[in-house]
Amino acid sequence: MMQEQLLVASIAGRRVAIPSGQILSVIELDEIECVPRSPPGVAGLTALRSRVLTVIDCAQVIDPANYSDEDGRAGEPYAVVIDIDDYGYALLVEDVEDVTEPHDKLSDAKADLGGGWSNFVIGVAETSVGALVVVDPVRIVRGVIAGATKAA
Repeated sequence: MMQEQLLVASIAGRRVAIPSGQILSVIELDEIECVPRSPPGVAGLTALRSRVLTVIDCAQVIDPANYSDEDGRAGEPYAVVIDIDDYGYALLVEDVEDVTEPHDKLSDAKADLGGGWSNFVIGVAETSVGALVVVDPVRIVRGVIAGATKAA
């Protein structure tokens, strides 16, 4: 039985994996429109083929204590595009490397990853490129939505 492939990317300076079954595409963002009074974690809006996407800054959501606007922002940022309940989201990542397969089922993340990582990590995958923490992009978006609801 074939395991779900994983996209290898970098978030907040950490190499991570994102399950490919949730990903619609990976894009380079050339323009992000700021949205006044948007909640923390929302970088703005962008368009992809005439569709508006909410841009989520994964580093700010996952590790706000160590977040810096300058982290990994050289050149065009990459974004992982997903859909949740028919809304489109572009999740900012610092780098995109490759797609790989886990050797086996995910194992529990036993180490304290610091920041808010434990809220977004669904396990650790052993792959041909090494051990990677696997993050759930839906949890990242829901984290922003929950934060906005608390602030309102």
